[in-house]
Amino acid sequence: MGLLWHILQYIFVGIFTAFVFYGKRTRKMGHNLNAMAFPELLGRRFDSKFIQYFSAW
Repeated sequence: MGLLWHILQYIFVGIFTAFVFYGKRTRKMGHNLNAMAFPELLGRRFDSKFIQYFSAW
């Protein structure tokens, strides 16, 4: 049971760190590309429908 708590803490810290370090840049890029969701952002950023569909799956 203790291992599960450690895993949950690592997930929370990882998500929090991603938002802090990458959130503003990702939001700015999405705004510039007029993307509403992350898969759409990836598809427009790399000009690839495959990446968009694969990341949404």
